[in-house]
Amino acid sequence: MRKLYILAGLCFTCIQATGQSTIHVDSNQVYQEIVNPTYEIPDNSQYFTNITNKPGITTGAFGPAIYDLKTNPVYIPIKQGYCFFDNGKTSLTIYGCKGDYTKRPGQTSVFSFKNDTIGGKPVFIMQWKNMGFLNGHDTDFINFQIWLYEGIWGKVIQFKFGSSKVRPGLYENGANGPTIGLLHMSADFSTIYNEVWLKGNPLQPEITSESTIINLDRTPPNGTVYTFYNYWESISETRIANGLKVFPNPVTDVLKLKLSGDAGIHTIRVLTIAGREILAETNREEIHVSSLDPGLYIIEVISEEGAVSRVKFRKD
Repeated sequence: MRKLYILAGLCFTCIQATGQSTIHVDSNQVYQEIVNPTYEIPDNSQYFTNITNKPGITTGAFGPAIYDLKTNPVYIPIKQGYCFFDNGKTSLTIYGCKGDYTKRPGQTSVFSFKNDTIGGKPVFIMQWKNMGFLNGHDTDFINFQIWLYEGIWGKVIQFKFGSSKVRPGLYENGANGPTIGLLHMSADFSTIYNEVWLKGNPLQPEITSESTIINLDRTPPNGTVYTFYNYWESISETRIANGLKVFPNPVTDVLKLKLSGDAGIHTIRVLTIAGREILAETNREEIHVSSLDPGLYIIEVISEEGAVSRVKFRKD
């Protein structure tokens, strides 16, 4: 089975993938283990699990438009570091950190997942804790997570890396770094619709859609986060929604707004793609965004009658 990915961190590096998607890489986050997991498998004793209909799974945690965790199969090859969705028509493989993992000798290695919420929307978290390597020493280990959740503009896939110590050559086929990416295929794997991979330096990765196995050149450092928003969606120069026009897009310093008709008093908010407010203004035609980190954002305009218009924009 091949692989498919979407990634982005939150701050430092913004990468454009062949006009299709923006990936953010942040290397300065604090890795936090999940607490009170919904389900866990101690010591990584199980190679493969299907978490569909496990107790606590929330309907629509990664959907419901395409993949509903309550009704569609979700397969997790625990010892290889990825998950696979199948809704009967298409399949999506998410490679968070593909490798050859096993129980760490003399230690406790645990796979777990958890249902939670972000901004009132479901989030599904998978965690590989203190994993050893099939051909590694007792001192070789890695910690990482895959987060799936819904932002205002749809699906978000996020990869988070904790502490690790990995000698060169321990990943699949003797690679020095993991495979990270996404593979969208037909349900019978006969047709590849899209594939996105990271390669090269884990802090400044390149994006590629090459039809081959791709690896980073080493393990992402502790605190590295890759976040990918709405994979394979392009950002046009001008976005219009409900009479709201935003330009230029992408923007560097000043984002201009134009409302059709008599807008009256209105509130303007700049949000992260997941819906967290960053800036708020009233009755402005220009918003200064030079202080924002590169990435995707939402401009939201609320009229005094309560009508809401939202447009997505990219800050370069």
